[in-house]
Amino acid sequence: MKNIPNNPTFARDYLYYPFSSGGVMGEDGKKWVRSARTWLKAFCKEIGAINFELHTGHYYFYGFFMYKNQYWYFSSGDCRFKLFLGMLIRTAKNNKDYTGGCNQSVDYRSKNFKYELTCIINKELFYILP
Repeated sequence: MKNIPNNPTFARDYLYYPFSSGGVMGEDGKKWVRSARTWLKAFCKEIGAINFELHTGHYYFYGFFMYKNQYWYFSSGDCRFKLFLGMLIRTAKNNKDYTGGCNQSVDYRSKNFKYELTCIINKELFYILP
């Protein structure tokens, strides 16, 4: 998996960014979501995942994809409050299942974000690479 960065820009460049706040998502938040959509869509294509969808909430994103006949739900957390140190990911029954399986997360600070995400969806243990 060499086509897309292991540490995506939506995770790396925006982790400590001082996002605007308000009743609607600001342009900086929209740019962050676009960056995440681009990376996650490319990631899904690269691994052969299908039915990718990403939705925007109030300063967060969430969505689904299917990989090896298993739906997965993901959620970013609210970008304004530094509560989003990791992207939540868990199994789901379908693309409407918001409760799903056991919560897991991939740390946005990890230099191995893509590797760790891949291990989770392949239901493998992962080890921090040097």
